[in-house]
Amino acid sequence: MFLFGKNVFSFTVQHVQCQSTRTFGKRLESYGKSYKEMVSYFAQPFDFSPEGYKRWRDKTYWQTVVADQRFIDERYDKCGPDIGAAHFVVFRDGAVKFTGQDKWIQKDSKGKYSLPNKMVPDLFVEGINVSGTCFMYPSFDNFAGITHLKYLNLSNCPYIDDWCISRLHQFRTSLLFLDLSGCQNVTERGLASLHNLRHLKRLHIEDMPCVANKEFVTILLEEILPGCVITGVKPQSQDKDSAIRGQEKIELNDKSVLYLSNDKCDK
Repeated sequence: MFLFGKNVFSFTVQHVQCQSTRTFGKRLESYGKSYKEMVSYFAQPFDFSPEGYKRWRDKTYWQTVVADQRFIDERYDKCGPDIGAAHFVVFRDGAVKFTGQDKWIQKDSKGKYSLPNKMVPDLFVEGINVSGTCFMYPSFDNFAGITHLKYLNLSNCPYIDDWCISRLHQFRTSLLFLDLSGCQNVTERGLASLHNLRHLKRLHIEDMPCVANKEFVTILLEEILPGCVITGVKPQSQDKDSAIRGQEKIELNDKSVLYLSNDKCDK
């Protein structure tokens, strides 16, 4: 076989050598790029002053936070939109509630929690509480495909702004309760984009200093959303605010009752 296939054998050896050379060349090229990038990075002037260190630290922290909020395809493909979103929220110190369940799922004192690690039929997220977390604009990518969300608490999230509020339209067919209190970067322009939430029943907008003419904006929202009760605007609305902080009871169109309690998801 070796004698009769000498030409074939020679061609095979040459082919393997050629492939090896190409592979080595690609690796060498990639190493070259990495080396050039590393040299270019260290060739940049570094500011070792306290202010320069602070800028570097803040930039590094911001890049880490943004990267942590990214959408992961593998999680979505394995768990589906609802359970995938639940993992995203709870892992980042939030809380979720599923349809047909009274318990909010969140981390315990040891940082542990229990959620399915694969898609479960007819298990949908209806409540999300990310109050006080690093939730931001890219985070909404992780909520793609959620269709049963009724309760959303974004209060005291430092990175929620008008652009984030504009993304709430993806819940326009289901959302009933929305808490934006303490969102320091939301203005009246962001609140104006809530006109898409036609089914909204409760809106809490306390402690939002960037909202100009809050009373006037409230009147406009009440005209656009006649079925929505807006609280947190005037001091005399404290009774309504305390009702929101307690147990929420919302009558649905199908005569069923949805109970959502903030006490179950305080972190």
